[in-house]
Amino acid sequence: MFKDRLNHYKVNKVRREQGLNNCLSFAPFLPRLAKIVPGLIKGTYYAITSYTNVGKTPFAKFLFVLIPLFWASKGMKIKIFYFCLEESKEQFYDSMITAKLYRDKKKDFNTMQLNSMFENGNIDEETLKDIENFETYFEWFDKHVEIITHISNPTGIYKYVKEYAQKNGKFFYKGNEVLDGGDTYVPNDPDEYVIVLTDHINLLDTESGAPTLAEAMHRLSTKYCLDRMINAYQYIVCNVHQQSTEGENADYNKFNQNRCSITTLGDNKRISRDYQVLFALDAPHKYNITNDRGYDVALCGGLFYRGLTVLKNRFGPANVHVGVQIVPHGCMFFEVEKNGKVNKTC
Repeated sequence: MFKDRLNHYKVNKVRREQGLNNCLSFAPFLPRLAKIVPGLIKGTYYAITSYTNVGKTPFAKFLFVLIPLFWASKGMKIKIFYFCLEESKEQFYDSMITAKLYRDKKKDFNTMQLNSMFENGNIDEETLKDIENFETYFEWFDKHVEIITHISNPTGIYKYVKEYAQKNGKFFYKGNEVLDGGDTYVPNDPDEYVIVLTDHINLLDTESGAPTLAEAMHRLSTKYCLDRMINAYQYIVCNVHQQSTEGENADYNKFNQNRCSITTLGDNKRISRDYQVLFALDAPHKYNITNDRGYDVALCGGLFYRGLTVLKNRFGPANVHVGVQIVPHGCMFFEVEKNGKVNKTC
């Protein structure tokens, strides 16, 4: 093991010196965050938490779909499994189309405009033509991203991911090949990054042996995500974990200005022990907070300002705060300085 690890360090050093990545770096998009959490690392367990209507789903899509696809466009090998427990496949696609419109055409459309739901301000012919021209992109998109909406129980999610692992690698137990559950998993392509995201786990269905939501969350997180997908397969896993509603009450406002916390994770806070990197997203304007740890909320975006905190970080500093602005329909986040300057990097 010592020699294996030493060789790993040497190989990674040479790769970086050659300009190659050893993770799916956040640096082109969120350079300050990247100094704390460099990016998406194989075999790492991430989670995102926020209260309702703050932006955890756009943030999940930004970090775990759009940034990986940026690296896929640079030649890196990416496969994403996105388990939608809250959205339909059509709603997910609509969000990816509005994100593409924002990135490529600088058009800030919402999905209601996209589907012409209003009396005025709906989609125009020029924008329809823009979307038609996205066809080749979304053919490429479909090769990298699977949107799964028909599975919502822990074992079903695990079996779906395990089937991919079986088709794209081999399991070994004491040197002998087995179907699953071995002490070693060897992927056919060691350069591939596989990402598994569930949004959000508070909506999991129960199942035999896990008859309550808390038990279903524990089974998915500890037994399947941590033990198999991360430790065995070395996949990148993220669970979106909603905060409990009690964290938004007046007592918590006095205590911590209604900020997200591990204490107020909804339905099963114990699985926070599994998470290796936990991101929290806060919207201070919801609680009439004018200053968020040195950020003037009005100056830094008002309704669109978010406080991004690394609540837990097994590999580096935690409780580190970065101010960001959200573009909800673009599924984009930009770092903002305390003087209100927005850093639109990539």
